[in-house]
Amino acid sequence: MKTILFRMFIASILVGSAYSQNLLNNPESVVYDPARDRHLVSNYGNGNIIEIAADGQQSIFSNMLYGHAVVGIYLRDDLLYVATNNGELAGITVFDVASGDLADHIEVNYEGLLNDITFDSTGNLYVSDYWDDRVYKINVTTHQVALFAGPGLNNPNGITYDAVRDRILILGAAGANGPVWSGDPQTGEISLAAYSGLYGMDGIVIDPDQRIYISQWSTDCVFRFDSDFSEPGDPVSCGHVDPADIFLDPLHYLLAVPNFSANTVDFVQMEPLPSCELPGDISEDGTVDILDVVQAVNCILLGTDDCYCGDLNGDDIINVQDIILIVTIIMGIG
Repeated sequence: MKTILFRMFIASILVGSAYSQNLLNNPESVVYDPARDRHLVSNYGNGNIIEIAADGQQSIFSNMLYGHAVVGIYLRDDLLYVATNNGELAGITVFDVASGDLADHIEVNYEGLLNDITFDSTGNLYVSDYWDDRVYKINVTTHQVALFAGPGLNNPNGITYDAVRDRILILGAAGANGPVWSGDPQTGEISLAAYSGLYGMDGIVIDPDQRIYISQWSTDCVFRFDSDFSEPGDPVSCGHVDPADIFLDPLHYLLAVPNFSANTVDFVQMEPLPSCELPGDISEDGTVDILDVVQAVNCILLGTDDCYCGDLNGDDIINVQDIILIVTIIMGIG
């Protein structure tokens, strides 16, 4: 089922704009801190982590990693986990997000470039190693580090956890036709989720409607896919400059796009899918009837855009099972 493209509003934190000092230096990764209504941005260029307040004002959250190559950051339980390279704090550096103090450090015996970070539902951390073609799985309590996937991942860059399908999605940034790998957190089995058709992928996020967003350097765009990659991605935001590790604030549907080579961050307003007042009422006329069965068939055959009310079994596509469920509603037995 194709996604619906909504209007977007773009605002940038620009060099020399409303504020006299721009502290961004090859911004790589962004997270949102809802308790303090601010974004935190990692600087690959100098190792500093920058705070961007709600009014756009920038300040230094931490300069403890100055001189390190910092890449992915992840906020969990008021702790900020940072993929850190090339220095005495290389590995996973952990900060208390309230105070900015160093809270923990996990050594990782990596060979390339620690890149993006995600967590699974049981609290295990995953970090990609771009140059060494691997993904590591880390118990943040015991500091045990294990190889989760690789080699053969085509330079893994962005990774994210898909909680609905209990899988780690891994972008093969250098692979032909843009492979997206799926890793099972329980068994470690790696399979191909889809070919995205993108080259030079960087960041990946999933919104609350299970739509997947991927940033791409070669087009300077962010593309949006359905959860099963059943359709080609829609370019929902373009005009960036080497868009790196994106983040989507699920509370406000605000997509943060760090422009690695422009030293800015773009904030792009996305929209959630419309809510469905009456499941099965694809025509949205207030009743579930034979017209909805006809439209469900059209959804399957023609790929109509406005079919979200027909997905009764929650698998993000319209299929024969949904038609059967609509019929049971009409007959009063559902």
